[in-house]
Amino acid sequence: MSLPKLLDLLANRHIVIGKLDNFEDDFEGRYPITEVQQQSAPDDPDDSFHEVLRLHESMVRPRTYISCWSEAPTESSVMWGLFAAQGLGVVLTTTIGSLTAAISDEFPHEIYLGAVRYTNDLEDLCEPGMNACIPIFAKRTWFEAEREIRLAVLSMAIDEAGQLERPEMLPPVMSVPIDLHSLDFEIRVQPRAAGWQVDAVRRTVEALGHEASVVDSSIFDRKKAGIFL
Repeated sequence: MSLPKLLDLLANRHIVIGKLDNFEDDFEGRYPITEVQQQSAPDDPDDSFHEVLRLHESMVRPRTYISCWSEAPTESSVMWGLFAAQGLGVVLTTTIGSLTAAISDEFPHEIYLGAVRYTNDLEDLCEPGMNACIPIFAKRTWFEAEREIRLAVLSMAIDEAGQLERPEMLPPVMSVPIDLHSLDFEIRVQPRAAGWQVDAVRRTVEALGHEASVVDSSIFDRKKAGIFL
């Protein structure tokens, strides 16, 4: 994440998550279009397959907010390049158990957490019962290097008239309150960051009243890589 996002998390004790239908990849949260077009009877009211698709496109996808994490066991130069290319970037590492426990009980929406399945085949997404949320946790195989763990929130916000808020009226981002005192996390600063930058992040974290460990990336550390020449 960017340094401003980290500071926002630490200062305001929340994670800001984005609306899925605003993501750069327009295929996010959708069934593969070419495969859907091959299915029969799209206008048949008794066609349960297409009924699920209609429900998903009109009710589920435009109401879904996503926070993206990676389960990679080690640092990834690819991920650093994707998400920390502009300015100073950091990685916040934690566990699934710690993250879910830190989310405030007062948060009014249901939270779903799971690993993303990478596939280009519709059959892989068609499970018994045709759960309309399945595509939310699926991406095309071109993104497999991300090894994403996804936190998803389905907004069921109510408008002033007591009706379900129309998707187009929902805000582009949502704030998920986090109890940072119960969140066990480490902050890792991007590769080749100057020593003073790492120290600045460390001092800022301390000034905001947090005890998280702040370390620099070890990707290009010759000693940690076993290279001493």
